[in-house]
Amino acid sequence: MAIIIIMMKFQSCNLEKKNNEAVASLLQMTQEKVELEKKVDEKGREIAVAQNIILQKTNDIEAQLKEIDELKTLTTKVQIRNHTVYNKIEVPLHDTLFIMRYDTIEAKSFEFNDGWLVMKGAIADSVLTFDSLSVVNKFNIEIGERKQGWFKKKEQVVYVRNANPHTKTDELYSYTLEDNKKWYQKDGLKIAGTAILTFLLVGL
Repeated sequence: MAIIIIMMKFQSCNLEKKNNEAVASLLQMTQEKVELEKKVDEKGREIAVAQNIILQKTNDIEAQLKEIDELKTLTTKVQIRNHTVYNKIEVPLHDTLFIMRYDTIEAKSFEFNDGWLVMKGAIADSVLTFDSLSVVNKFNIEIGERKQGWFKKKEQVVYVRNANPHTKTDELYSYTLEDNKKWYQKDGLKIAGTAILTFLLVGL
């Protein structure tokens, strides 16, 4: 009996590993098919558009996508990778004296804030020191249907608009999990049904 249990457990772990590999391969294939569209609006803000991937909700797919433990279930997930680049920044320098305990250091201080990039620091003894440096970004994410023309099925897409004109989107993936199971296929009902059946059998 012990040998049978060990073999069954080994087969179960092996099957779970194969399922995880298959799901990871499926997600990789869907990502490779996603085309990222980009355009710039009248305010110079970049808008990135990509197809919203619709997947049949299964425990394996949900487990592969869900990363936040506080979520009981996952409905939609959006993954974004972007970068912020300033090609040229002109920052005025100001003469500053740093009075130490036993010495006085002459330096050039600077401060820059355009609403998106905030930095403050000084240059002393040919060394540039940042007291603070932060980059602000704000983006809007919308998921919905887009018309493709007459007699064509509407396309599920995700729109991401970067408010920071210096921020560009490199990758954009959106997943929506749809649960199309019948009412009698739900996991909770399966458990309840099994419990009722067990009760009836025991009663016999």
